[in-house]
Amino acid sequence: MKRVYFATIMKYPPYPISHTARRIIMALLIVSFCVLSPIIVLYTAGYRYDFSTNRILSRGSISVDIDTKDITVFINNKQITQKPPIRLSNLAPNSTYTISIQKDGYHTWQHDVLVKSNQTTYIKDIFLIKKSTPTNITKNTRHISTLSFSPSGEYVLKKIKRKKDNTIIFLLYSITKKEDVRLLIPTTPQTIVSWSPDNDHLLIYEKNKASHITMIAAHDPHTRHLSPTPLNLQEFQWGGVQKNPTLFMRSENDLYYFSENIFTRIALQVEPVWHVDKNQVIWEYNKENSYITKRKNTTKENVFYSQDPITTIVSINKDRIIAKKRQSISIITRPKQNQAAQENTIAAHHTYYNNKKKEWILWSPWELWSVYPNGNTSLLNRTSEPISLVREFDSYGVLLLGSKNTVSVFNPGYYITNNIINIDTIEDMRINRTMEKIYIIGTHNNTYGVFEFSY
Repeated sequence: MKRVYFATIMKYPPYPISHTARRIIMALLIVSFCVLSPIIVLYTAGYRYDFSTNRILSRGSISVDIDTKDITVFINNKQITQKPPIRLSNLAPNSTYTISIQKDGYHTWQHDVLVKSNQTTYIKDIFLIKKSTPTNITKNTRHISTLSFSPSGEYVLKKIKRKKDNTIIFLLYSITKKEDVRLLIPTTPQTIVSWSPDNDHLLIYEKNKASHITMIAAHDPHTRHLSPTPLNLQEFQWGGVQKNPTLFMRSENDLYYFSENIFTRIALQVEPVWHVDKNQVIWEYNKENSYITKRKNTTKENVFYSQDPITTIVSINKDRIIAKKRQSISIITRPKQNQAAQENTIAAHHTYYNNKKKEWILWSPWELWSVYPNGNTSLLNRTSEPISLVREFDSYGVLLLGSKNTVSVFNPGYYITNNIINIDTIEDMRINRTMEKIYIIGTHNNTYGVFEFSY
């Protein structure tokens, strides 16, 4: 018997995608997996691709180190539980993080930090400012007409006009000792008093009249240094950091040096705009040829050329000169070999020497500049609140800024300005770092005096 086999042939519907297309899709999926998987892994690990530089950026870190105790640190409003020093690692590069440092009873410090690839951004050399209310430390404020600080802030000179006989008396108030000492000197409404910028020394002189010049060291107010003869004082310059008061002065167009009651004429026929540097070299501005000259005995050497008339020579060193003009301040560098002098004019009106940083600070109501010893300049800040006063705050370069009725702390390293004091009016201010006090001459609650703030 013969067997017969039957074969069934199945018919499948036609595929919408061809075999070649399926291979291409599979290849694309494999390639996508191989490419995207490392990218996703790197992204979640904190790496970023910078299209502007065509570089892969790695994670960054933030380090916070502050001496103030019992503080709380926040990053993007999230509290960090660990205490300083704090290191925040694994942060995405090219991202901005808001760091906030807080403490009860203190002003909050806050700064936006840009984290860079494979770098640590350090937050250090800062401290928090205590919130405090003003205390008037002056006595007998009813008849005080003016008050002025000594450079150290240790002493306050009170000018008092007595109504019964219109006489003027000067009292020297010691903040540490909390006592007044009357200066036993003849005074009139025309008497001028000037503090040395470097020491707690006083110059007392009768304006618009040939009279004796009196100099007093505030720590020893009963010892007076008196010029041997009356003088017609035209201009003067303090002699720098000295134990006893010293003075350079121009009288009848000649230049004199006055120290410990010894009066010495050092130059004849000196120009009205002059300056004596720390090496006691005499500089003069000659308005006829617009040069600042260096005097050598009886000869003069042209050194600096100024494009506009100079009204005051502020400072001279081996690299540059700082000079005031009518509407600006110029920094002129010394001419060097194969290089001409350069003049940089800044629209500023006031100067202040930051003794801790060895830099000059220039400011207008809206801008704050730094002048370095080599003559280079840097714009530190532009403000919306007009600046009226600048004083150094600490050894790190932090500055105390005064406006019409606000005192703020400006940190040039972080470009941060924090308002710390509100007061009706501000004339001057000083800081005592040993006592951690800020002293302000001004008006508060319709009372004029010296006000103390703890920080």
